[in-house]
Amino acid sequence: MIDLCRNQARQTPIDKKQFPAKHQRIIRGSTALPLPSSVNHNLSFFQVVRERKTIRAYQEQPINAGLLSDFLWHSMHIREEISCDPGLSRAYAGLLKPVASAGALHSIELYLCINRCIGLQPGFYHFDSSDHSLGKLCDLIDPCLQMLELAAASTCRAPQAASVSPSQGQLPDVLVVMAARYGRNASLHQQTGLSYALILKDVGSIYQQLYLVATALGLAPCGLSFGSSELFHQASGHPGLLECSVGEFMIGNPPSNAWL
Repeated sequence: MIDLCRNQARQTPIDKKQFPAKHQRIIRGSTALPLPSSVNHNLSFFQVVRERKTIRAYQEQPINAGLLSDFLWHSMHIREEISCDPGLSRAYAGLLKPVASAGALHSIELYLCINRCIGLQPGFYHFDSSDHSLGKLCDLIDPCLQMLELAAASTCRAPQAASVSPSQGQLPDVLVVMAARYGRNASLHQQTGLSYALILKDVGSIYQQLYLVATALGLAPCGLSFGSSELFHQASGHPGLLECSVGEFMIGNPPSNAWL
């Protein structure tokens, strides 16, 4: 898309109204998540930073909907919708979340491939960061299982897991897929060519936020450098030109000795 855009003799202006801050999807059903817990997890910010690490092993007992709710709320919930550059021709609606985003665009959506979670059915969901709910797109169909297996196998390639064979990689409780709404960035940065670069910067911010929140909650976090846009498209049903996966992240319930 970027190359085609650059090669056009006369670029067609993108209508910002086609890419609103909050985007509605066709879902099979919506599940409201529990309200964020008020439990004090007894970790200071600097302890969280110091103890942050990747954990690729999980215990038999999976995470529950309450922990998943806390994880999503403190990572990506919408605090406020704001007006950016009011009075200018480039004015647009922005969002404020716990994580930073260039220009408050927040064009990255979270999708959850839930393998096992107490209180939630397995399947592929979209996280509605405004209503704090999960919209189910499909059951745990074959593309979802392939995404989980690819995630588990890819962790075995990490230097810290050199002794683990691909067949020994554990499926995560939940695989978080980050998908970029490229058009929302392009509606503002079509002329500058910065759209994709800013999306990748946002992905880095989200990775760190997910790591820190998961650490504070005592979850097992693992950011991935592998993934499949094609499998995401098959599971979500979204055309690749509308949303494209740009990052993946695994979470689960860690073994009892993981934080020792």
